[in-house]
Amino acid sequence: MPDQKFQISLAAWSMHRMFYAKEIDQLGMVDLTHELGIGGIELVNTFFPSPQYQYLKKLRQRADDAGVAPRARSNSSASDICNSSAAIS
Repeated sequence: MPDQKFQISLAAWSMHRMFYAKEIDQLGMVDLTHELGIGGIELVNTFFPSPQYQYLKKLRQRADDAGVAPRARSNSSASDICNSSAAIS
């Protein structure tokens, strides 16, 4: 990619309908991001099918191979964790 002043990334949430429709997963998002020439991705924990170490390792390797950098990670459940009524079950 040419030297750019600003780098962009693709936010997983911008594709939430595709994730919920099972048209794409985080690994496929890495591939799509690479195909579009975008250098980074924003991951959202809601779309992780399996946040275990092996899956995360595979995701990181796919991103490294494609030259796509995880720029941010969003934790959509953070507000639920902090909500006292959600903590009481």
